[in-house]
Amino acid sequence: MASGNPVYLSIINGTITNDIRNYPKAQVQPFLPYLLTLTFSDRNDLSPALDALRGGLIEHYLGNTLCQYFELDYTEIFAELSKFDEDKTIHFPRASFHSLEPKDKVVYICKELLALSHQFSTRMSATERRDFEPFDQDLLRDEVVGIITVACQRMGQLISLSKFVCFLLYFRHGAQLIKQLVMNQPHNLEQTLTLFRSLNFGHDSPPTHVRNDAIFELLQLDQSTSRFHLRYFLESEDHFVVANRLLCSDLVDDDLFITTGASLFSQTDDKFLKFLVKAPEFEVDKVYKRLYAIAKDLPNTANDTSVNISIFAVQFLVSRIFRNTRACSVRFLLEFIASRETDNDGYLMSLVCVFITTFAVGHITDIVDIETAKNFFEKLRVISTTKTDSLTSFNEFLLLLAIHFQSGSEDEVKKLLGSSLGCQITCPNKNFHEIGRLFLKYVVTERDIAEIAARIEVTPRLSQHIHGHLPVHCIDYLLNNQAFSKHSISIESWVQRQLLECRAPIHPVMVNVIRKYALSCVPVSNTRNYNTRIDEKFFITLFSKNVFTDANPTPYLLAFYYIAVFNSYAGVVSTQSLSYKKKPYSQELIDLIPIRKLLALLDETPEQFSALRNPLMILVADNLGRFANGLDDAVGASKDASQMGSYSNPNLLSEFTAAVSSFHLEHLQSTLSKIAKLPNTELTAFIEPFVKASHKLLDVPHPPKKLIRAMHETWLCIECVVPQRLYEETLKVWFSTGDEGVRNATVDHAFMVAEPSRVFRVDERILKRPSHFRLLIPMLDFYLLAAHNEQKVIREKHVLKLYGNRPFSQRAINEVIAMQASFAEAQCCATVQLLLEICDEEINPTPELREIRQIAFAHIHKMFLVHPHLIHTVHLQGYPIKYIPLVVEHVPACYAIIDRLEDLLRYRNLSRRIFTVTLIAHLLNKFTVTLFTKLTLYIHAFIVHETEQLDNAEKIVFIYNVLPALEIIAKRLPFMKDPVLDVVKKGVAIAQCRAAIQRSLTAGRRGAERILINEGKAAIARLNEAVD
Repeated sequence: MASGNPVYLSIINGTITNDIRNYPKAQVQPFLPYLLTLTFSDRNDLSPALDALRGGLIEHYLGNTLCQYFELDYTEIFAELSKFDEDKTIHFPRASFHSLEPKDKVVYICKELLALSHQFSTRMSATERRDFEPFDQDLLRDEVVGIITVACQRMGQLISLSKFVCFLLYFRHGAQLIKQLVMNQPHNLEQTLTLFRSLNFGHDSPPTHVRNDAIFELLQLDQSTSRFHLRYFLESEDHFVVANRLLCSDLVDDDLFITTGASLFSQTDDKFLKFLVKAPEFEVDKVYKRLYAIAKDLPNTANDTSVNISIFAVQFLVSRIFRNTRACSVRFLLEFIASRETDNDGYLMSLVCVFITTFAVGHITDIVDIETAKNFFEKLRVISTTKTDSLTSFNEFLLLLAIHFQSGSEDEVKKLLGSSLGCQITCPNKNFHEIGRLFLKYVVTERDIAEIAARIEVTPRLSQHIHGHLPVHCIDYLLNNQAFSKHSISIESWVQRQLLECRAPIHPVMVNVIRKYALSCVPVSNTRNYNTRIDEKFFITLFSKNVFTDANPTPYLLAFYYIAVFNSYAGVVSTQSLSYKKKPYSQELIDLIPIRKLLALLDETPEQFSALRNPLMILVADNLGRFANGLDDAVGASKDASQMGSYSNPNLLSEFTAAVSSFHLEHLQSTLSKIAKLPNTELTAFIEPFVKASHKLLDVPHPPKKLIRAMHETWLCIECVVPQRLYEETLKVWFSTGDEGVRNATVDHAFMVAEPSRVFRVDERILKRPSHFRLLIPMLDFYLLAAHNEQKVIREKHVLKLYGNRPFSQRAINEVIAMQASFAEAQCCATVQLLLEICDEEINPTPELREIRQIAFAHIHKMFLVHPHLIHTVHLQGYPIKYIPLVVEHVPACYAIIDRLEDLLRYRNLSRRIFTVTLIAHLLNKFTVTLFTKLTLYIHAFIVHETEQLDNAEKIVFIYNVLPALEIIAKRLPFMKDPVLDVVKKGVAIAQCRAAIQRSLTAGRRGAERILINEGKAAIARLNEAVD
């Protein structure tokens, strides 16, 4: 419900004629001029209502005085004032206002207003102070307001409030006069506030003080406008005083005060924050007193308000504003937090962060405050131990905090607290020593840490792309301290579950956890405790699956690494004299592990497993004898033998070749089912007929899905053994009906590495079949990586040839590395562009385009994750605007370009600007990120200012092309509606002017200007309808 002056709100709502009898005389008195204006209205339809209104005004003593001004003939007055205005007169004779006749009073006051507009028509003074008897005396103010109100009504062309209201700031009582004038011209409130927002007299000039008082008085008329104008006041340095006054007044409700304050103090470079740092103490006291008034009336049960106000208070404390202020009470804040009662995890985490930060920043040493901390921490321990069967997020938070305190990582404690509170904590590390000691003594002990960590939830889909403090960090630290083995707490189940949740690129800390846990499972002495090793049944179940068809090989690699570490260490320790020894994992388990396949994965995508590759390779090399049976028999086979395709069942090869020649689908499918039972090393003999079969499938419009699935599984099995040979044989066949430039080429490794994008020059039907296109993507990836590795070899040869044994310049080497990185990035950019064209339904029309897009965009997403700089490069080069919605929708990694959007906007190229604005709009429509508020304001400023530098033709092109993007921005961010409408209307106005001067009517109708006019008006209508 709206709040403010009830009479004013009744006038605005149009119910004053019915409500006037409900208001006391004193409330109605300031509105007499406006109300009398209504009674002199000539509208017959309001006659009964006006009679009632007139009856309510009879009792006011000022009514008769004001009525005489309504009865004057303003024709002569207007003529006299018009002549005065034409002469641009600044000075005129002063007179005693009391001795003047009503007509002369009107002329006298209006001349003063006109003289002010003449004097300050070009520039307003920041030091002016004026005296004028009618404006300076309180007893005359009601009558003066009545005169000006009637003059504005009867002579609106000459006297209007918007023309002179700013000049009233030069008078001592200007604020009160302005308020009463707006009360009697109520529809000018927003216009007057907007005018005052644009005025800048300096921080401490007399007109500034009057303006601030006037703004505050006007906002009291309709308090619902305070929220809207507060945002503008906080952004203008000239309005910080009135912003602070408004923020701490009753015009702003408690929730808005807390949320706005917390948002401001979370920004270290905010100008309003800097203003408060340098402001007098009484300005800071306003904020503290408002905080204290809200906090002391809150109940002891924690809620959103109490938690938010605690965060706001500690942000105020951290910002150094309160530290040297006598009004600050750190003890009150500590006691306030300690008295909150709740079991909500979110509330508890926030309260703990605020309490520890307050204790450290306030540098507490008093015994009373230390006792408060002790009681608060004991209460936290009771809460954290009530539910031992499940681990809450609050216990996870306590665990991480305890680990940082125990390891003496005060910097990490500050980062953790700062990220939770939304501010940067800057205080000496020594301030955390005492609070850390109390925390570890009363909240979480070492055994508690181990018990909580054992119950902690694993991180779903853990990979290197997941940043921040994770459960795996806690486990890693506790394994260093041997906390689990010391207290006989098992984490075997946690390691198993987390291992299965790992993804590529592998998280380096997870590699450390696997190694440390494996080592801790082997007893090195008779007295030392050890952890429980992972049960062998777990690994047997894991490796019994089809590793070759699993899209996520990371768990298999980590499991193999654990077995390798354990067996290696257990073999060394078993030679020592121990009463109890750990046996290595059995040879039966080792035989189940496809070691060759796993090691090939490390070589094919080393960047995905960089943290694991070297240690695992070393373990395999050191323990080759133990793993010999796990390697394929083809490891020692000669190259000639593998090329001959010798294997144990030649009849099956003949049968499969005959099936491919006849191409009977049922016969082909039954033969494939037999081939699937062969060892992987024997499948190399089937490469040639298999590739021919895949090519012939292109002639079948709708091949059986079961056959396609069998072909794909067989492909994966062959690929894990001889990928390069398989790719070359496949491309030879697929190029035979492909682009003319590659039909007769000698397809070998060097040919493809020279230009990896040649894989797209295959038979165009392959780009329309998801089953074949899915096989093309690994080839592309393989040759891109091979090209990158070849560049490294070239670099080494270049350096050796250029410098020999002489010392070489590291700068020169860095330049070569940078050039080769740029070349590799250019190849990746070209690949992305080609994949986008394949996803274009106009370029690649196919009924199965949806699946083609899924495959292509998934690979683009992978490329963006593996090469983070590629995202910026691709968008810097640009691509057709019609692809932007597809890329944003299907490539989640696009969110990474958000931090670089402002860089893209700085380019002067018109098409580049159109591309970037469109990209931002679709990102805003896809992702919910608070950063976009600031970014969108930057876009608006960019469009408004930069379009002024374009000629009219370029403006039309620019505004027309970004019109859909502007609609999205306006709909997603309602506060941007008005700026967007202004931009669109400006574009329509320019187009109308240009269309009006076309050489012919036909040219005007068909030109680009008419298109913009129609589209612009339609967009304006849609925006207005959406907002309404």
